[in-house]
Amino acid sequence: MPEILAAAERTGVPASLIAGIIKVESQGDPDAVSPAGARGLMQVMPDHLHEQGVNSSRWHDPATNIQAGALLLKWKIEATGNQWDGVRHYFGIKCDAFTCTEEYATRVYRWVDHYAPLIAAPYDAGVRVMPAR
Repeated sequence: MPEILAAAERTGVPASLIAGIIKVESQGDPDAVSPAGARGLMQVMPDHLHEQGVNSSRWHDPATNIQAGALLLKWKIEATGNQWDGVRHYFGIKCDAFTCTEEYATRVYRWVDHYAPLIAAPYDAGVRVMPAR
């Protein structure tokens, strides 16, 4: 939990959103490795870890991985202009671009709703952004 709050403070990404990504991506397993090669709690791809200057010996370190994933998520949010699309882009596109990423974002936001009252960080105030339907 302190690692999540520290990354939220450094990046401005809501702590509950970071926690939601961790839950969906790795189920909280810091040693998780996806079939595509994504690593750690936030399932960050090695190229993104290298881009951020993270030594491979630290890829599974919770604080390092959470910081790297939160920074990547921040970049995705900034690039897309909103959290919802940022989360969809964090997932990447390995299947139907809309359906697959929409399901992923919905799963993440279910956990955001769960974690927000538990974390109650100031960074989480008023951050819920849903797409227009």
